[in-house]
Amino acid sequence: MRLFGWPLASLLSSLGLALATIVLPVAAIFSTRSSVLLLSLASASLLLGRMMRPGGTAEVVQEAGSLLRAPLTLTLIAFVIAAFASAGWAAYPSTTLQYAVRLLGNVVLGIAFALAISGESRERVLRFLLVGLALALPLLLNELRGYPLRPLLGARPGADAINRTVLNTGMFATTSVVLAFVGRKYRLPASVFCAVAALLAFVSPSQSSALYWVAAGLALPVAILFPRVAARALAAASVALVMLFPFFVIHLGNVLKAILSNSGSGFVRESNALARLEIWSQAAPAILDRFFLGWGFAAERPSNLPIPETGLTGPIGQGHPHDLAIQVWLDLGLLGFVLVAAVFLATARLFLKSDPERLPGAVALAAGVFAVWMVSHGAYQEWWLALISIVFCLLLRTSDGVRKGLAGTGR
Repeated sequence: MRLFGWPLASLLSSLGLALATIVLPVAAIFSTRSSVLLLSLASASLLLGRMMRPGGTAEVVQEAGSLLRAPLTLTLIAFVIAAFASAGWAAYPSTTLQYAVRLLGNVVLGIAFALAISGESRERVLRFLLVGLALALPLLLNELRGYPLRPLLGARPGADAINRTVLNTGMFATTSVVLAFVGRKYRLPASVFCAVAALLAFVSPSQSSALYWVAAGLALPVAILFPRVAARALAAASVALVMLFPFFVIHLGNVLKAILSNSGSGFVRESNALARLEIWSQAAPAILDRFFLGWGFAAERPSNLPIPETGLTGPIGQGHPHDLAIQVWLDLGLLGFVLVAAVFLATARLFLKSDPERLPGAVALAAGVFAVWMVSHGAYQEWWLALISIVFCLLLRTSDGVRKGLAGTGR
């Protein structure tokens, strides 16, 4: 089937790639909340393009079956089931169900994009992504040092408002340089864009973006020298931190607050370290009250009605605790930790079965993501989960040649 003389399947594929790698990075400069909608449209367009090729529908159905049986998919589904089930013991079941539905949407979207992008040419994806970065980086520089347009479009004023935007652009830039160094083309523009994105992160007020680059930069040389060891070590360290960090805060949080308060350090004053520690110290003790199953998914969301056991408007009453480990334990307790540990181990397994040339970059990117996850955004925010889905699918599901289905994806 053709449209204006062009094969419709190719047009749909190009449209989907453009939405995911050009429109989305540019739109995220002004609103990261647009990521979910744009990723949905990109996934639909790419899937339709695949299915319109000869034998495409059968290929998609076969691959979807394999994808749904993959360990990472199964662990994500198990976490979603636990989120829904927790409505049975949550203080406010309607809130739990509302956010569980949103989590389900993110997981379905991630699976759909993984299926849609599978086998797309790495080089073609990289060309599209470089165009997106060429457009997005000047816009980001303008927001930081020029005449900001975001407030005119309804964005919140203030230094923290651009935090997500800077991080979003940095993760796309990292993805581009990893894809470029897997091959031989476009290394220079990808490296320049990556360097510019890192520089903008450090001159911006976005502390989580700077943390992302530090963590990824520290992990990269280890991952290059010992890629498989680094992947396993990152998974083990992530599981250990999620297991232990909330209890470290419970028992030593006040001591650490006193030390930081009296340190006189300029870094402590200028950073959000004390503010984060205060939030963690308020949230973590509630874990002990419901250790095994937690308070119910999204229990940290404030409500106007008090929870009977505490009299508070939620275990902390302030929204998410800006820490993956505390949020998982708070919501789903020991059950949540076990499921998240399973997700991390399944992710490490996927990394280890992927293209060896992409493994170091994937490990470095994952280290940066985990570092941010432990101190910043809510664990299940839609834009954040969508961003993680995009970058890792682009890294691990694209092909170095013609479309090759599941080969090299760890499925």
